[in-house]
Amino acid sequence: MNNKNKSNAAVRLPRAKGIDMATIYTPKECARKVKRIVLAEKNQTIVDEFITILGMKEKFEEQDVPMPNKIVMFGPPGTGKTLTAFYLAQRL
Repeated sequence: MNNKNKSNAAVRLPRAKGIDMATIYTPKECARKVKRIVLAEKNQTIVDEFITILGMKEKFEEQDVPMPNKIVMFGPPGTGKTLTAFYLAQRL
């Protein structure tokens, strides 16, 4: 790896673990990243249900029920967790 690649990686990745750091992506960037995404049927169902639930905010408030607003994704590296998060961000 040459110095140019190291400096680019330093810009994109957190420098230390355990420190609250975040990268902000625009809606356009999220849409570009998921332009050709294909989710497994089960995962697509989970994502669609989650988005549907978020769209029912008024119904949850009417019944005085706390609205679920989190989703937990787990799995080994390379299984699509981050790409799915970009997909959710783009849809929302």
